Amino acid sequence: MHRLKLLSKQQHAFTVTELVIVAIILALIIGIALPNFSKTKTRAFERDAIAQLNIFHEANKFYFSREGEYLPADTSGDLLSYVNDELNINLAENDSTLAYAPGAGDTYTASLAYSDITVQITQNEDSLCCSTDNCPTLPDC
Repeated sequence: MHRLKLLSKQQHAFTVTELVIVAIILALIIGIALPNFSKTKTRAFERDAIAQLNIFHEANKFYFSREGEYLPADTSGDLLSYVNDELNINLAENDSTLAYAPGAGDTYTASLAYSDITVQITQNEDSLCCSTDNCPTLPDC
């Protein structure tokens, strides 16, 4: 009877070998998932930049049909607010940087940059391209 009591009070623990195996399995899972996450994140940034630049492009074409010129250069120092107010759109910052450069006459170039990609649109070409050579789906500029 005394021996049964002792057996039930013993604590069971994992061996060092079992802990090492679990650590190796977790490291393998992380090693597989992390590169895929990075690619997915880059694709998401690119898709967001494409969507926002398409909205900007269409709004700027509408501005041109109304005013006879594309949106003038920003002088306020807050480009995103200026563009949103003047074109009556709602581009989100999303940790990105918007750049806009009106050209002579009926051209302009706009780009949206994230940490490792920059998507650009030029009015006279009317197509999106990647100016950092590492976008997953867009052609290089």
